[in-house]
Amino acid sequence: MTLQDDLTEEQLAKLARVGTDEEKRAVAMHPNASLETLLYLSKIDFADDVDRNPLLPLYIESGFDDIVKILEKIAEQTQRGERLEELASSIWNDVRFGVANNESTSPATLFLLAKDKEEVVRRAVAWNSGTPPDTLSFLAKDEEWSVRYGVASNAIVPQAILFFLAKDTQAYV
Repeated sequence: MTLQDDLTEEQLAKLARVGTDEEKRAVAMHPNASLETLLYLSKIDFADDVDRNPLLPLYIESGFDDIVKILEKIAEQTQRGERLEELASSIWNDVRFGVANNESTSPATLFLLAKDKEEVVRRAVAWNSGTPPDTLSFLAKDEEWSVRYGVASNAIVPQAILFFLAKDTQAYV
């Protein structure tokens, strides 16, 4: 569905809140949709549609605060591997965190994020049930106990890694 080009920000905002799912998708991709409307739609599971908005690259270059929240939602929700790879190299921790949380993220990208400088990103990789055993093994030796705790809490962690972590000096692990 395409919407008229001359719809105002206010009309689009109203459709984003009360329209059908098809109308919400169309609003997400409409060039007149405000950043506030795009943020709202990204929070209610239309992040992939927002990611296709033609003005999103301009918003990203402008560096508005809300753009980080939108990109984080896109990173958490998208199923597109190439987009996850792009977002994994974001300058914003919250966006990389979203990629690390996404179970659709490829093993190679998760391994890359397992080496991230930010503990919160590495911890998200450790908790992700899509993280392969070799990456969990790598993270089991992380300097931060919260990352090691995430590995121990991962539903698919191999028994050998659990035996290794059982000897950890940090009681939480």
